[in-house]
Amino acid sequence: MTTRELYRSEQLITPPVMEPIDLDEVKRHLRFTTGSEDTLLDTYIAAARGHFEEQTGRQVMAATWEEQFEGFPVTLTDRPYPGGLIELRHPPLLGVLSITLPDGSSPEPTLIEGTDFEVDISTGPYARPGVVRPIAGGAWSSATSGVGSVRIRYRAGYGEVPGDVPELVKATLYFLVGHFHKFRAEVYEGAPGSSIQAMPIGAETFLRAFKYSALPSQPPLRTTWA
Repeated sequence: MTTRELYRSEQLITPPVMEPIDLDEVKRHLRFTTGSEDTLLDTYIAAARGHFEEQTGRQVMAATWEEQFEGFPVTLTDRPYPGGLIELRHPPLLGVLSITLPDGSSPEPTLIEGTDFEVDISTGPYARPGVVRPIAGGAWSSATSGVGSVRIRYRAGYGEVPGDVPELVKATLYFLVGHFHKFRAEVYEGAPGSSIQAMPIGAETFLRAFKYSALPSQPPLRTTWA
């Protein structure tokens, strides 16, 4: 069987409604009491969360994502890993909302959790990507109908409120905000006559740990050659 990598894309459907750390917490961390830079600090909070998510591939606060595929992955029985697994990006996975197969009809064909597919959810600060798989004894359809013919919509994030976010994630965000607040440019100049140097972000060690545990554990999804 000749195969190629399955095309997939993603779209943020509903962004988070709040940030994981608030302004008062940040000001206590910075030992900064005035309100003269509140708007700027709010920007840094959003930037820190966005940087964490971009660098690690994780979702901090709950948000709704949709991944679109040109079909379901084929199961290669000669490969030493389970077939048909679809890893969803942006862990931790909170739950799958729907799997639809748009074909122009109304209502759109929809798969049913527990009947057509099952979901594996990993939890904890270093949760692995969630997995969608055919129900035991079942299989995905082998038809490939073009980009967007399979759409998986799901909720991802540590939770709906800041209290759900692990403390180590919050600590990393405090480090990032502190960095943005103190060093307001990508580079800085030290003592007179010294060279301009880039400032390392002190949270890099934490970012790496969260990133590696969020990386896919499965090989790229495959489809038959069209």
